[in-house]
Amino acid sequence: MEITNPDLIKYYEIINRAEISITNQNMKEASHLYREAFENNPQPHGKDLYNSMLVFLKIKNYPHAYKNYSKLKCLQFSFQKNFLENHFPIRFKNKKQRCQINLDYKLKKELDSLYVLDQKYRRLSKGDYAKVRTELTTTDSIVSSNLASLIAEKGFPNEYDIGFGSAHAGFSQRFYVIILHQLANNIFSPQVINFSKQLNEALNQGKISPESASFLLDLNNGRNQFFSKHFAINGFVYSNGSNLSIWDQTEKGISIRDCCYVTYGFYPEKRTEELHSFNKAAQ
Repeated sequence: MEITNPDLIKYYEIINRAEISITNQNMKEASHLYREAFENNPQPHGKDLYNSMLVFLKIKNYPHAYKNYSKLKCLQFSFQKNFLENHFPIRFKNKKQRCQINLDYKLKKELDSLYVLDQKYRRLSKGDYAKVRTELTTTDSIVSSNLASLIAEKGFPNEYDIGFGSAHAGFSQRFYVIILHQLANNIFSPQVINFSKQLNEALNQGKISPESASFLLDLNNGRNQFFSKHFAINGFVYSNGSNLSIWDQTEKGISIRDCCYVTYGFYPEKRTEELHSFNKAAQ
């Protein structure tokens, strides 16, 4: 995987500096960097929009915070109940949002239907995939082939095409799961399509974040370095008290989250020689 688009390289360099500023509690500097990054990229990733909104809220720059909040709303991001009332001054409560993003609802519906088919036998199996191996082989072949055809016709969909209305938590689109299931060493259904070409193109078009692209590329090519728990960022998920299962609450983004925690080896100065060797091999 390599980002060769110079505009995107610049964008990610600025975003990285903004995130470092946040860890250093320098929110003013982070706010300036986010504004600079978005000037270079008119379609920033949802994660960056959300983080920048939180930064602007921290420094009480409500107009800029609301601008990013509105853009996320136009992208159908699911905010927690009363988010606007709890974080913005009352004058923003009835402010009209002007959406200039035209989502492709037909494409979204097609992708959602592929995801439903992808999940059908996995849900029915209740985790025992071996007993539905034949059905998984058939449906995985259908959904992956149809997804590849859609990407060839429409391009790789991102939030500016289909929004976040049916995305998983963490700004991950549902259809990523179809690509995930095309992992090279899938023991329940053989790989039909390796999506590496599509992922690399999407990466250099700014259609997918480097984190998501790296994860999916690793799986499609039989590697698991990026997925290593050595460097994972974790959180805890709790029930919101409703009758829905934790699975459904998490999928709908309505569970209670206590986030975020990192493993001991996440920080370079804390890594053992073994982890340094692992990281070097992954590079």
